[in-house]
Amino acid sequence: MLPLLLLLAVPTSSAAGGYFMWSTGEHMVLKQKRCLSSPPPQSAATYATGLITLVGTYRMHAPLFRHFDGSDSPTTTSAANEHASSSSMSTKSSSKNGTGGGVGGGNNSAMKKATGVVESRQQRLPPSPPKSQIVTQGYVPPKNIGELFKRGGGATLARMGALSVAFLAAGALQTYAAFTVRNSKS
Repeated sequence: MLPLLLLLAVPTSSAAGGYFMWSTGEHMVLKQKRCLSSPPPQSAATYATGLITLVGTYRMHAPLFRHFDGSDSPTTTSAANEHASSSSMSTKSSSKNGTGGGVGGGNNSAMKKATGVVESRQQRLPPSPPKSQIVTQGYVPPKNIGELFKRGGGATLARMGALSVAFLAAGALQTYAAFTVRNSKS
C-alpha cells in the first residue's frame, strides 16, 4: 500500500510544491516592483531564463547531496564482490609469476604453492556480515513512514530543499527578466 501511495503522492506534491515556490518567487518580484495587478507578459526568452535558472540552481546544490547519501552498513553483495575480486586477482598474479598450473606448464609443487597463496589471501579477508544483514529477496519496501524516513529522509529532504530553492529562484528571475524585456521595449 505504501509504495502505491508514494507513487501517487510524491510526483503530485513535487509538482504542486514547485508551482507554489515558482509563484512565490514571481510574487516577490511583483511586490518589489509594485506591480501586483498587472504582471509582465512572458516570452520564450523569459521562459528560457527561468528554465536555465531552475536547472543551474539545482545543479549548484547537487554536490551537497553526497553528504546525505551515505549508507550505514555495507551490503553483502559488495563484500562478496570484494571477495571474488581479491580471489581472482591473487589467481591472476600467481599465473603471471609462472607458479600457476596453466595448460601444459608447472608441476605439483608449483600448483601447491599457488594454492597456498590463494588460501592465505582468503584467510585475510574481512569476515562476512551476519545473517541478519543478508537480504535474499533484493529490495524490500519500507513498511511505514518512519522506516521510509529512516532510510532516505535526509537525502529526500536535501533534494526537495534544493528543488524548492531552484523553483523560487527561477520564478523570481523569470519575472524579473520579463520586467526587463518590457521596460526595454518601452
